[in-house]
Amino acid sequence: MGTTLLAMRYNEGVIVAADSQTSSNHIILNRAADKISMITNYIVCLRSGSSSDTQSIIDLVRNIVLKEQLQKQELIEVRVVAQIIRNICYERKSFLNCGLICAGWDNLHGGQVYIVIQGGTIFDSPIISSGSGSIFINSFCDINFKNCLNANKTKNLVIKAISLAIQKDGNSCGIIRLCKISNHGICSSYLNPTKIIKRILQCSLSKKIIVW
Repeated sequence: MGTTLLAMRYNEGVIVAADSQTSSNHIILNRAADKISMITNYIVCLRSGSSSDTQSIIDLVRNIVLKEQLQKQELIEVRVVAQIIRNICYERKSFLNCGLICAGWDNLHGGQVYIVIQGGTIFDSPIISSGSGSIFINSFCDINFKNCLNANKTKNLVIKAISLAIQKDGNSCGIIRLCKISNHGICSSYLNPTKIIKRILQCSLSKKIIVW
């Protein structure tokens, strides 16, 4: 579970982010991995745990969702996709090693975020973090998050939170991958957190309180 995943709801949708480092024991395998997998044009899944387990789950979910959309000729709801992931995790709980966050937008409920824990437990929340780096940013997110923030403020908060996790957690590193999900679809981007981390360190050395 050496990673940092974060999904945060804003007034028009959801913004998700993740670091990009993957490792096996003490060996770093990839510093630019993509842990945000697209399920539909409006729904993504953030992956932590075993890469092979989570990739196989995502492939299976995509096939099920595509079949459902072709049969019904309409976009599938976010909570339905989250339930599909939950059912797969529950059926294979004895040999899976994964933690998944399902986030997206639909016409009925707008932006939504669900976490599916290994074993099939599922719950929704306006803000969810997962992975080894999440323990370093939970308090930061709780203090700074407010309901109905706009897209820019939410994006800045997410970027700063992931940067803090990369600074503190030895298993989280690389670039920050971002996705903004709204009624316009998914907009993906990435950035290097080096400058943000330098600013955090400078504030820490000067004993200043960081207020974002």
